[in-house]
Amino acid sequence: MEDPTSPMDVLNGVAEFITGTIAYLRSNAWSILAICALGLVLKDKIIRPAVDSVRFKDPQARNISHKEEMLRVRLAQQEAASKRALVAAKERKEKERKNKDRKNHVAKDKPKGGNRLGRATENSYSPLQPGSGATGNFRTTNRHAGRRRG
Repeated sequence: MEDPTSPMDVLNGVAEFITGTIAYLRSNAWSILAICALGLVLKDKIIRPAVDSVRFKDPQARNISHKEEMLRVRLAQQEAASKRALVAAKERKEKERKNKDRKNHVAKDKPKGGNRLGRATENSYSPLQPGSGATGNFRTTNRHAGRRRG
């Protein structure tokens, strides 16, 4: 019985692995080269500039650019708020004008001598308003006639 971990078996296993790897590289050489080239381009054009802009930037310069950005954002917000305030002022003036016109027209168009509640008109009896009929006011009897107040 031979030992399965004999030096010859180990060397054969390593040699098979190396020959298999070389065969794989030969069959896929162009694909591997294209992936490596793409990786280098991405690293040089995208990743490195992004990392350098964050890592090597002067803290003062970063703070100044942040302040400039905040100032720009505040100005934009203020302009938007001013526009909204102008629109709201126009709407408020229009609403006040319509309300004033409505009040003026209501006062002008109001008929003189209108019917008041509780007054008799042509057959306008209502059981909920006993005095509104043609018979005049109806008063209920005093339910507590014998009771003394006081």
